[in-house]
Amino acid sequence: MVNPEYYDGSTWVENEDTPADSILYCYFTSEPVAGDKTIFDGIISGLIPRPTGLGHWFKRRVDQDTSLTDVWANYLTMTRTDIPYGKYKITWTADIDTTAGNTVCEARVAIDGSPGGKAQTNIDTVNLSGFDVRELDDGSHTVEIDFRRSVGSGTAQIRNAKIIIEDLGRFEEAT
Repeated sequence: MVNPEYYDGSTWVENEDTPADSILYCYFTSEPVAGDKTIFDGIISGLIPRPTGLGHWFKRRVDQDTSLTDVWANYLTMTRTDIPYGKYKITWTADIDTTAGNTVCEARVAIDGSPGGKAQTNIDTVNLSGFDVRELDDGSHTVEIDFRRSVGSGTAQIRNAKIIIEDLGRFEEAT
């Protein structure tokens, strides 16, 4: 049996406890794609609200990478060269871990070269996550997630990272 899935605005989420404020409950056996239809066709035209390239972009990487040095290593980079001027929400997430208790793993985010967030752990898996709302000029913008082992002799690990850029100009403020 397939668990209920819902669209949280950026991704399809599989969850037995689908939030009560979800408007639409759907069952899928695979990841939906643009144009997928449901029995609600008379109400909505499709489940993917926006075609690619209309102000919402994401990039993800799920495999594990490791580091044995204190030099920052890049894990995931998203560069968009076609971003129009406007206000954007930039969201990031990644899981970091170590193989030994005497080791500290650090991860950081940079948006166009300036710091966006940082996390570290020496025991359990920790999630680096956050967001930043900022005005971006027309042109090219880059978001990076980097990691390193900063202390100890174990291995720093990173996996399950995602970067999302959302055009907030496409939302209307509630009154």
